[in-house]
Amino acid sequence: MKPAAVCLGLALLNLVLQAPVFWPGETPFRGSIEPGYASTARFFAQHPDPWGWNPLYYFGLPTQFTYLPLVPYLAAAASWALPGYAMTDVYRAVVSVFGVVAPSVFFLLAWFALRSVPWALAVGLASSLVSPAYVFSQVGINRGTAYLPWRLQVLVKFGEGPHTVGLFLLPLALIAVYRAATRKRYSDVWLAAVAMAAVTLSSWVAGLALAFCCLLLMLAMRGSDFSHRHTMGAALLAYGMACFWLTPTFVRTTLLNWPVDSLGYEFQARQALLLAGWLAGVAGIHWACRRWLPGERWLEFFIQGAWVFGYVVTFKYGRGIDVIPEPHRYAPEAELFLMLAMAGAAKWGLARNARWLRIAAAVCLVLSVLAGARQVKAMTTQGFAIRRQLDRETLAEYRIARFLEGLEPRGRIFASGAFRFGLNSWVDLPQVSGVFESGLQNRIAMDFDYLVRVNESGAECVKALRAAGVEYVVVHGPQSKEFYRDIRPADKFEGLLEKVYDEGDDRIYRVPFDSWARAVRPEEPAAWPQFTLGSPDRPHLVAHWEGPSAIRIEGETPNSFAIALPVTHDSGWQAMQGGAPVPVERDPQGFLLVLPKPGADGPVLLRFRAGAEPRVCAAVSGVVWAASLLGLAIRRRRA
Repeated sequence: MKPAAVCLGLALLNLVLQAPVFWPGETPFRGSIEPGYASTARFFAQHPDPWGWNPLYYFGLPTQFTYLPLVPYLAAAASWALPGYAMTDVYRAVVSVFGVVAPSVFFLLAWFALRSVPWALAVGLASSLVSPAYVFSQVGINRGTAYLPWRLQVLVKFGEGPHTVGLFLLPLALIAVYRAATRKRYSDVWLAAVAMAAVTLSSWVAGLALAFCCLLLMLAMRGSDFSHRHTMGAALLAYGMACFWLTPTFVRTTLLNWPVDSLGYEFQARQALLLAGWLAGVAGIHWACRRWLPGERWLEFFIQGAWVFGYVVTFKYGRGIDVIPEPHRYAPEAELFLMLAMAGAAKWGLARNARWLRIAAAVCLVLSVLAGARQVKAMTTQGFAIRRQLDRETLAEYRIARFLEGLEPRGRIFASGAFRFGLNSWVDLPQVSGVFESGLQNRIAMDFDYLVRVNESGAECVKALRAAGVEYVVVHGPQSKEFYRDIRPADKFEGLLEKVYDEGDDRIYRVPFDSWARAVRPEEPAAWPQFTLGSPDRPHLVAHWEGPSAIRIEGETPNSFAIALPVTHDSGWQAMQGGAPVPVERDPQGFLLVLPKPGADGPVLLRFRAGAEPRVCAAVSGVVWAASLLGLAIRRRRA
């Protein structure tokens, strides 16, 4: 049986089983983050400049900090090729292709390592039909109605498209790294670097998983002709290729935010003890494999991977303990390595001369098949009805988004719950929340979101909404069909704000809004929000956006006044008035504070232009790509 035919057969099998993911409509799992990723792809499709400004999320942020680029730009490119299709449909189709083809890639890794088509096929079929993660009761509870392998469940129910793409690329990167470290040819190192960069630019979770895997591969191959030097060289080249996006500031910001965004992860004595046990297990497995499995380096690697990922997942789902931030997200990797380890161990055991080893391997294999039989039956007989996509016209959230668009708001929207994910996948309206908190350099948006959601005082919330430039706030009551309904109490704005929409326990309130720009005095208190709204002694300023990266402010600014805007400060913001630059500072809350020239002619024009660091990193990345491609061409010509 030819490997290419097996890959094609696995892809077709998964295509038949997972056909609903390609149907048009909105996901039936309304708590999914999928629309949020689709909204990012929609913005990238409309504004592909990576050095621009994204005003739609979190008081605004640089486009580069919106999310990692690979998946959004792939979906954006697909939408350019398929005009007229909704971005949610295009995005889902793009990421679902990777989910459907993933078992074929798992087969390739197993075949490359085990040199056996039947055992590699077993890995491909197992990843298509069963899921060891369901041994945990919490995973079974999270499964919902559809019975899918967990790697697909995190895509279909939770919307983890970037992680799905990264999981698809991970085995290809491992094969490329091994070839680079053993063949020691420049072309193989170059391919390994490209693969490693692609994994990291798709998902931080997959990027960290790749880092773990490369370290484990180096450990398992220790003492062979596997070159650690070439592996590290490929990693350095990969960063050079990817640093156009993975700037030091972006990496530092994400790493510092990661524990905070992981449901308040804290490194305490228990985590230190568990991490010590984690590393001790790695050392113990390495010693045991060298003693009892000499020469079985790939099998050791698979066992190590099953241990490293399975350890953190087990403590999360079995004991509720976070050994590392967001350990549950590594369940697909844990499943993959467990299947690879089981296939490798069974192949090794059945090939031994010792009868008891062959019997033990056969018994384990039979028990594994029997344990997965129920899942296979459920998977192949459940039908498509429970996974049918929803007509977006019937969704309350979609109708609300279109209603808001028809109001032509000048200010922001306060959207909470899952509605914040879907809002910008349908319409281009700036909101207070967003999708990727880990990219925030100014986290006041998170504090503001929490204040409005949980503060029981409607009057205090209204002050905060006005200070943040919000014009409409959407509230989902207890009977709403929105998934989270996390503004409490839901009636705190009754009698305080004008209600402009009321349907199915979903309500929209209009917040008094005058302008994005406000005149403030430097001596005023720095406490946020600024309660300086509506004062008759303040000059009136008119501000409007001219595209995503420019703001025009008109109106006279008297002496001793500055212009405050509830827009995130960044060093890339520059202001001009009358053809001359004027200072732009950061106020105590992290917003823009413009110091115009009193009495100067003409409006103030703010423009965002990415600073030196991203442009220098882009130049470095361009040089690395050009030099590496030139080196590749020269070596091929010599050959």
